[in-house]
Amino acid sequence: MSGYLPAWVITLITLAGSTIITTVVGLLIKHYFDKYIARKEKEAAEAKAKEEELKRLQEEKLREERKQDTLAIVRSELDPVKCSLKKIVDVTELNVEGTVTLLREEMKHSRDTYIAKGFISATEDAAWHELYTTYKKLGGNHFKEYVDAWREDIDSLPREPVKKTRSKSKSKTTD
Repeated sequence: MSGYLPAWVITLITLAGSTIITTVVGLLIKHYFDKYIARKEKEAAEAKAKEEELKRLQEEKLREERKQDTLAIVRSELDPVKCSLKKIVDVTELNVEGTVTLLREEMKHSRDTYIAKGFISATEDAAWHELYTTYKKLGGNHFKEYVDAWREDIDSLPREPVKKTRSKSKSKTTD
């Protein structure tokens, strides 16, 4: 019996061998299954991240499209307003030009009147200088040399009328 092993040893070896093989195979299966699960979880996480990024990009694109649509609507609504404002500006510029012209003419007419009178009252002087100041503020400078000369003429006028002295030598006739 030296070459033979007892049956119980063979059974024990067989049982131990099959247990070891089963355990190793189980461990290998678990190891590869864990790797498979980890890979699938990673793929799922990447897919979810891609999906969220895609959703974010779609929302961003939608917001940008809405923004562009809103801008287009606002621009189209503002075009008539711009046109109206341009007309208002044009009319205002014409009004300013007309006002400047009228102020210049009034200053000239008043100056001529005061020179003809030979004096200017304090009230008339203040009113004339108010015309002059407004004329300048509105950009009146078209006839600068004339208007400034008119102002000098106004400033050089006496503020009260020159009183004529009557001669005291009236001849009295007695009958």
